[in-house]
Amino acid sequence: MSYHAKITSKGQITLPAELRKQLRLQDGDSVEFYVDSNGQVFMRAVNALAGDVYRQFKGEVMKRQFQSDDDAIAAAVADRDARARPRKRTRKSAA
Repeated sequence: MSYHAKITSKGQITLPAELRKQLRLQDGDSVEFYVDSNGQVFMRAVNALAGDVYRQFKGEVMKRQFQSDDDAIAAAVADRDARARPRKRTRKSAA
């Protein structure tokens, strides 16, 4: 699932209400942004424990070796995101 937000002139963004609810964020909570070696950006609620992130991927086999745990988690998130996105269908031309 993707969410969209605009950046203000002060560099601020407002997280959509549905995303805040999903991450259980409340006023005053902090979030952390992570950029992996491929330039993909990931965000997590700082109120989430590291074990919570790990449990999301429990049972998935990591086939590649990574330089850090952060890179491994980022790759798993990207893989899950790619599988969750619907594939684009091509139109067949009417003949």
